[in-house]
Amino acid sequence: ATQYKTKPVNWSLLGRDVQYMLRASNAFNALKRQEDRLRYLAYYDPLTSLPNRRSFNEQLSRILKRCQRRNSNAALMFIDLDHFKRINDSIGHGRGDRLLVEIAKRLTMELREDDAINYLSEDDEDDDTVSPEIARLGGDEFTVVLSDVEDTMHVERVASRILATLSEPIALQSHNPVVTPSIGIAIYPHDGKDPDTLVRNADTAMYVAKAEGRACYRFYDEEMNSRAVEQLKMEEELRNALRNNELELRYQPQIDVHTGEVVSMEALVRWKHPERGMVSPLEFIPVAERTGQIIELGEWVMAEVARHCLYWDTLGIRPFRICVNISP
Repeated sequence: ATQYKTKPVNWSLLGRDVQYMLRASNAFNALKRQEDRLRYLAYYDPLTSLPNRRSFNEQLSRILKRCQRRNSNAALMFIDLDHFKRINDSIGHGRGDRLLVEIAKRLTMELREDDAINYLSEDDEDDDTVSPEIARLGGDEFTVVLSDVEDTMHVERVASRILATLSEPIALQSHNPVVTPSIGIAIYPHDGKDPDTLVRNADTAMYVAKAEGRACYRFYDEEMNSRAVEQLKMEEELRNALRNNELELRYQPQIDVHTGEVVSMEALVRWKHPERGMVSPLEFIPVAERTGQIIELGEWVMAEVARHCLYWDTLGIRPFRICVNISP
């Protein structure tokens, strides 16, 4: 007790004390609600209500320790939505948020209990909090963790179900976008014995899935690291190529078979690398599309075509149609 009263009772003072205690109780309850809200926001994504990156990192560490004690395997799936930025820009950010909420719901509904992390057990010293198997790391990145994995066939079945359910059209008022995922998978302990290595390798496998056509899943293997390093090198060199004028345009004419005159031309971008020589567009265009450099590359092509047209005009060459390839 914080106070006590003795007889005779002063009813005026008693009423004032009761009002004070009521206000104090309300303030305490409001503070408690605020603390609960802050604790929730610290560990959960406010948009999808899935665990966030911080929660994922802590839970993954506990799960791997648990697997180590039990001498069992775990699978980490790193999921990234294909072309999400393009879809988000086209349908609007409000609908884009609703799309992410729907993706989270589909993931949650699709994963059955036997796919979930069997986290709570009587002999587990880390079972003070329940660990959801799905998390949203941010943006369009999600993760799924499967514990006590006996074979990769089970992981493949789960990945296939995720691909199927996420690839179904999503009804958003007048829009019905189709969003496909690229999934990278790393297995503990074969592909990493600590959380950082496992996440990095699952992320690498996800980028390989994107490079090999998207809308698919890929398991990590050691050769991916060398390919990933090569891809990163290509990205940096392409950025330098745009700055250092290593790109050039070649024009493929289209000729009228009756008159023999050039009626139009197609502008084709070529990369003259200072060390590799001519780099095929089949190599650098996919890199540009994946990294977003395709926008800058397209702007460069349009500017170069305009510059060439002005130059040809000074030479008295009559204007004709020029076709330019623009990435969607």
